[in-house]
Amino acid sequence: MPDFLKYLRRESRFHLFAGTLLAVVVGLVTWPLFLHLLDLYDSVVPIRERDALGWVLGVGVLSVFVFLLLFLRSCLKKPSSTEVARQVEAANPDLRDMLNCAVELHGKSGRRELTFMEGRVVRLAEEKAGEIAWGEGTRPQPRFWASLLAGLALGGVLSVSSMDSSPLKKTFDSLSDEPGLTLFTTKTASLGETQYPASHEFTRGTEVSVFADVTRGHRGLKSARIEYETDGGKESMDMISTPTLGRFETVVPPLLDSFRYRVVTPTLESDWEVLEPYDPPSLVHAKWVAEPPAYLKMETIRHEGFGYLRVPEGSLLSLELHVGESPERVGAFILGDDANLTIESNAPRFFQHGLVLEDEWKGAVRLTDLDAPEREPVDFDEFVTAPIPDEPPLVEITEPAKDLQLPADARLLIEVFASDDHG
Repeated sequence: MPDFLKYLRRESRFHLFAGTLLAVVVGLVTWPLFLHLLDLYDSVVPIRERDALGWVLGVGVLSVFVFLLLFLRSCLKKPSSTEVARQVEAANPDLRDMLNCAVELHGKSGRRELTFMEGRVVRLAEEKAGEIAWGEGTRPQPRFWASLLAGLALGGVLSVSSMDSSPLKKTFDSLSDEPGLTLFTTKTASLGETQYPASHEFTRGTEVSVFADVTRGHRGLKSARIEYETDGGKESMDMISTPTLGRFETVVPPLLDSFRYRVVTPTLESDWEVLEPYDPPSLVHAKWVAEPPAYLKMETIRHEGFGYLRVPEGSLLSLELHVGESPERVGAFILGDDANLTIESNAPRFFQHGLVLEDEWKGAVRLTDLDAPEREPVDFDEFVTAPIPDEPPLVEITEPAKDLQLPADARLLIEVFASDDHG
């Protein structure tokens, strides 16, 4: 291959190289530029954190598309040896049309033998190959390279500034394991403020507070709304901020039916959660019956409810509990200071326990749902049953207070005070 063809093809490849560099620089500039445009869009229409990765990848694909488009354009516009020869001849007028003719004749030499004059043109072009300024007229001007350097600098500045853009932050946050939104519930105005999961069971009629901890806001601002389902569709309302930074609260109306909800922020949304009501064990009545010892000749003592009850020592004391219809299987227990005991059921929905009262007995009744032991038990007020000691009554003569001598026909008034523990 003649040297002049090698030089021409080298200049053609250099033209492709310059076009490729331009495509790379434009791609590097468009990537952060598109990110800034996306950040501007995010300031108007907040992008969901879960969608941020797709948006950023879309911007990246768009930048790659711009690069490929420019690169393909450079490949398609890569000059042939003949075109490069014309450009070289335009920059070197002394060559006239010799170089272009030499290229055409070299192409014909493969099909036929060149004449003497044609061969002389090719040999003359070969002799002048080392003297021709090949870069003149074919390579980009210095301002082209200056533009590339300026583009690289601009791309670097835009790339650094785009690292702080909201869509990119949301992308990194979506790939992290730290949740940006956490939910929990409590019983409204409860003293202990026990925290429950976002989906939980509560006794029917309970007021429940839904809390949302927002750890990642939108562009530095934190807010939250609760969406919930109703018979007519869906409704939403703003949650109230609390003294705790980033925590928001909503009080759910008394829980009578299932309450399905979720919490949304400008960039985050939780899964749908459900608050379920249930009927806890209830007490229709608690009756106490005390049979005093027979020798006291006292009537049966009856009492309802809990609290303080005094009965004669040795009385046969019986406690009867009548529980509500729901739930179906209920367990009844008495929580004492020393030990707990189970109250046996003597009939459906009825429980009874009896003992002979010798010492003070106190405790509290607890009802549980045997089919759902994980639910909170229902505790009632404490009761105290105290025995009245079986001691002789106190008798005291108050008048006269001393020995007296009276005439045989005098009247005598005697005052006696008597009392016992039975009144």
